[in-house]
Amino acid sequence: MELYFIIFQNYIAPSLGFDNEYIPALISSQQLVDSLSLNKNLFRTFLPIVYIFIFLLIFKFYKINYNLKNNLVANFTKEKSSAKEYQLYFLFVGLILLTLEITFEVFKLRPKSLFVTNASIAILLISIYFVSLKSKRVYNNIQKIFKIIFIAAFLYVCRNLISSTKDGIPVVAFLLFIFFAFNVLKPRKLYNYYIVFICIFMLVASVFELIPLETIAILINYSLIVICINYIRHLTVVATNDKFLFNNQIINKGNSLIIAINKKNEIAFCSDTIKPILGYTVDEVLGEGYWKLTESSAYSTINESSHSSTATLQIKKVKCKNGDYKFIQWNDKKFSDDLIIGIGQDVTEHIKTQKRYENLVESAHDLIYELNHEGNFTFINKNSEIITGYSLDELYKIKFNQLLEPSYKSTVIDFYFRASKDFENWSEPVNIFPDFENFPLLEFPILTKNGEEIWLSQKVTVLRDDKKEIRGYSIIARDITFLKKIEKEKAERQLKNSNFSEVLKSFTEKSYSNSESIEDKLKIILELTSKSLAVCRASYWEYDPDKITCVYMYEFTNEKFNFSSGTQLSRKSYPIYFSTIENKTQVVASNVQTNSICAELCKDYIADNNIKSLLDTPVFLNGALKGIICFETTKITKHWDNEDINFARSVSDIIAIGFESKMRLDIQEKLTYKSELLAAMTLCTEKFLNSKDLGNMFSDVLIIMGNATKSHRAYYYENNEKDSTISQKYRWIKDETELSVNNPLLQNLPYPFFEELLEPLRENKNYSACVSRIANKSLKDKLINVEVKSLILFPIFVKDKFHGFLGFDDTNEERIWNEDEVNILQTLARNISASIEQIDSETIIYESEEKFRLLASNIPGTVYLAENDATYTKIYLNDEIEKLTGYDKNLFLSNQLLFTDLIHPDDAFETMAEIKGNLLQNQGFHLTFRIIRKDEKIVWVEEFADVIIKNDKIAYIEGIMFDITQRKEADEAIKGRDYAEAANRAKSEFLANMSHEIRTPLNGIIGFTDLLMKTKLEEIQQKHMNTVNQSAHTLLEIINDILDFSKIEAGKLDLYIEKHHVRELLKEITDLILYEANQKNLDLELNIQSDIPIYFWTDTVRLKQILINLLANAVKFTEKGSIKLNVTLLKQVSATKARIRFAVIDSGIGIQEKNKNKIFKAFSQEDSSTTKKFGGTGLGLTISNKLLALMKSRLQLESEVGIGSTFYFDLDLKTTNETDLDIAFFQQTNIPNDLLLFQTNKQLHNLKVMLVEDNKINMLLLKTIISNLLVNPTIYQIPDGLAAVTDFEAINPDIIFMDIQMPKMNGYQATTEIRKSSLGKNIPIIAITAGTEKEEKNKCLDVGMNDYISKPIVKGAIEETFLKWML
Repeated sequence: MELYFIIFQNYIAPSLGFDNEYIPALISSQQLVDSLSLNKNLFRTFLPIVYIFIFLLIFKFYKINYNLKNNLVANFTKEKSSAKEYQLYFLFVGLILLTLEITFEVFKLRPKSLFVTNASIAILLISIYFVSLKSKRVYNNIQKIFKIIFIAAFLYVCRNLISSTKDGIPVVAFLLFIFFAFNVLKPRKLYNYYIVFICIFMLVASVFELIPLETIAILINYSLIVICINYIRHLTVVATNDKFLFNNQIINKGNSLIIAINKKNEIAFCSDTIKPILGYTVDEVLGEGYWKLTESSAYSTINESSHSSTATLQIKKVKCKNGDYKFIQWNDKKFSDDLIIGIGQDVTEHIKTQKRYENLVESAHDLIYELNHEGNFTFINKNSEIITGYSLDELYKIKFNQLLEPSYKSTVIDFYFRASKDFENWSEPVNIFPDFENFPLLEFPILTKNGEEIWLSQKVTVLRDDKKEIRGYSIIARDITFLKKIEKEKAERQLKNSNFSEVLKSFTEKSYSNSESIEDKLKIILELTSKSLAVCRASYWEYDPDKITCVYMYEFTNEKFNFSSGTQLSRKSYPIYFSTIENKTQVVASNVQTNSICAELCKDYIADNNIKSLLDTPVFLNGALKGIICFETTKITKHWDNEDINFARSVSDIIAIGFESKMRLDIQEKLTYKSELLAAMTLCTEKFLNSKDLGNMFSDVLIIMGNATKSHRAYYYENNEKDSTISQKYRWIKDETELSVNNPLLQNLPYPFFEELLEPLRENKNYSACVSRIANKSLKDKLINVEVKSLILFPIFVKDKFHGFLGFDDTNEERIWNEDEVNILQTLARNISASIEQIDSETIIYESEEKFRLLASNIPGTVYLAENDATYTKIYLNDEIEKLTGYDKNLFLSNQLLFTDLIHPDDAFETMAEIKGNLLQNQGFHLTFRIIRKDEKIVWVEEFADVIIKNDKIAYIEGIMFDITQRKEADEAIKGRDYAEAANRAKSEFLANMSHEIRTPLNGIIGFTDLLMKTKLEEIQQKHMNTVNQSAHTLLEIINDILDFSKIEAGKLDLYIEKHHVRELLKEITDLILYEANQKNLDLELNIQSDIPIYFWTDTVRLKQILINLLANAVKFTEKGSIKLNVTLLKQVSATKARIRFAVIDSGIGIQEKNKNKIFKAFSQEDSSTTKKFGGTGLGLTISNKLLALMKSRLQLESEVGIGSTFYFDLDLKTTNETDLDIAFFQQTNIPNDLLLFQTNKQLHNLKVMLVEDNKINMLLLKTIISNLLVNPTIYQIPDGLAAVTDFEAINPDIIFMDIQMPKMNGYQATTEIRKSSLGKNIPIIAITAGTEKEEKNKCLDVGMNDYISKPIVKGAIEETFLKWML
């Protein structure tokens, strides 16, 4: 057992990388030896022999392994390697097993001999090795055979462990099998199954105690150690395999061709990349196949590479499998003494490209050469011979600087010297040349072999060696001699063109300039062009079909330049020249003697003027030949180049532009004048359209057109056909802004006065003349007397009758009126005729329309005029249509709404059928039908229609429609509630009308009683007058209540909110009730809370009415005690709004609970006894409550019988404490209003007063009040409005008192007519009416009245009116 341990310690462990100190000491070698039954001395005697034998085996193994490695290069494949490995396993395992069994048998190391069995196994293994050398089938399956035998042998060892428990050798063998299983059992999965089997085996053996427990423990411990060792080996193998696969990928999948050559010049290895590169397979090229197939030799490769360990580079041409040839660049390196590795790259495309560049260089037309430091040519292309004239041999013998033109030699040499020096000293990229590999372009001349100068443009590239030092220069030079020549000519042309351009620019500016005449422009052009072209004669000739005339000749004579003119050349003498010029052809003659066109000129003109060269250019304007610009030399012959010819053309064009500019300026002035005339005409047209007055129209037209035509006078004479006279009607004189006063000497002139001037005008023809050319001396003298030099007159006809004439004249010069002026003024005359006719027609139509409108407006029905079409389109409608339908009449007139669409569906068919039937018979119709108003109410309509017939056809339909709804409703009112409501409305209307009529006589009663009470009466008379006056006022209050009630029921009462002083208003109310309270000895108190604002906004009339009603009732029903009016602030709703409570508190009889609601009903009191005792209509509280409802409030009542009642209401009112400046002013101003003021103020004396009133009683009342009030008044009594309008201007009153409802013409209409008069614009007109509605007051103010007095009239109201309007 010790022998196995020593073998493990000395051979196995070191091979695994363990030192002795790290060998696990889990078992004691002494224990193992002691457990064996053998002769220890004999064992130790043969032990060296065993070691020597094992050493020999190991040596042989390494030898084989060495040979295997060398052969592996040639025959390496994974399958062959594995087969070879297992083949050697059979050999060595068999030999070792046989040796060990012999040793064990000799030394009797086993308790029981197994020599025969184990020796047989060893011989079997060795036999299989030798069979595999001969049998390919066995060789190919040798791995599987070995695995089977290995597993069988392991099972055999397991059996020995169980059967020979005292034998230690199976223990060592078990561990060795585990160790070697890692190499034998592949793939990895098979090894894993093997380890699982071992674990199961040891578990079963321990459970069933097949093997001693101590042996199990040893097996487990050492098995774990071996398994760990195998795992470490596995990791190492995996890493090695990965590296191998990576190297294999590079070798066989890369772009390089890799081969290995042995000493026999045979290919021992070739990478798979040979297939894509050359097309051969690996097997085809192994051995000597590569050299045969590629037609290349390997001797040079072996000979050159075998003596050097460094890599060598060489390019070989090899043949591909498809017959093509490729160039391979080989990098060969010695790998070992008998092996060379070659790495090849395909450089075929590179070689081809290099060849193409070589061909390109040789065939290039440029000079391509290389120079060394000494300036010698190291390379030069073939084309250099053609350019320089030297042969290549001659060029290689001379230096580069010998070709340089002497004046440029230093420049070129300095260029190379500086560039090279800068390159050597270069450290930063900011030197002279940023890129030192490529020099800047350099242009310089060289001399050819025959001495001709050639310009080159060269590009230099630096050539460097491996040490980055300059070894020479590569140059590409191009022959630019032709370009240089062109460049020189171009520079000369540019200079010449630049001079020409400057001259032409100055010409162009002058051509478009309006500050110089065309003659001055021509002189400047001739002078400058002669200097620019360096000629001694420059001229401009004016063309005529028969001749050309020299306008200006600028020539050098007598040592100076002078201008001349007048020379003429006729077509007859020079037809060819004329024909050439007329065909827009320049005459370019550098030598006039040789020019065919100039041949006819040479006879006299050229010879006389000694002309050598000639350049003539025609000047065309709008396609027509205008003239000729001519340049001539007399001393030298001048070659005219393209620049000269083009310059001459440009000068010709500029002269044409000058003429065109002058022509355009003339046209522009004419167009401007015409535009001014048309603008004036347009403005006059607007005046015609907008003017309705003939005087205003002529005032505008004469001023506008007089200024526009630059006339000195413009006028209009009107014809009076009845008297056969003509008068100056309107006149305008130059520089005046308004019409002048007509000449009195030119009024009512008889027809013969105008003599022959009038005849064409009456025949509707224009008349124009220059006075100096008029043959009629009488007429001529008449015109001279009024300072006329020239004139033009246009007749005005209206409705084919001579109405007058329009005239314009000039007092400074005799003027010829052009066609545009005549046409525009003729149009003006026609427009004036049309305007006069239109104004006359509109006046007639307006008067007719006014009559019709007045008639239609006063008819209480809808008047219409309609066309006889499918929809009966309305042409005219009066305003009653809006009352009838609720729609604006414009909707009907614009056909947006059809009246027939409003007819009730139940009546529509029958109504339309009757209308169409009557119209077919050319008859009118009378219909009754219903329509639906805009507010969806149904209205009954009665329509009367008649037809207007033209040419036996109905042209229009005229008619009137009445709203008969009330009549229809009255007819049907008998049936129930509808009748009751109609009766109630009728009652309200009746009461309103009756109350209105009653106020008129009450005005007389109250007015005269008021006057009588202010006279001296006896006591009984005074008492009776008081009774009459109080009765009249009581009746007036009743009437007012009835009117208010009817208005409220009709929904026609509106509030008028005004700002008012709170305390003043409340004081006025209590003052009105104070008299009645004092008569009953009642205390009347006004209590206003301190924080009540100073002002509020409300309808003061209605608030007064409510509070007076409540206070009057309190006085009426209170016999003793007090009456209080309390005003308190309940809540400040916002900064400008407050809630105020008004409460009237009495100590009267009180109201029973059951009657509290009854008293608020119309015409109701608490009971009938109240009416008998206290009187009244029972409308007061009802009206007050309804008025409060309009103010968004209501009356509230607290009452107790025998103690008293409190009526109160709350109002949300806009308030302020800021004082109104106007109110403050009037509060501070004390205006006297007593009779003393009327007696002392003279402004109130001797006034003329017009009273317009149809009621004699009211007229008398007004007259009496005014007579008693004023001093010496003159009072005019007018019975109706029409008489007032008629007599107004004759009376010219200081003030007018105007009644509203009067016959013939009411007060509104009369006021409107009076205001139209100049005298009536500012006179005070005061309305007198029985109406009390504010709508009526506003209507009075709208029509122009100044103030308003309601009936009954009292003296105080008249006094206030006079003080207000007459002071």
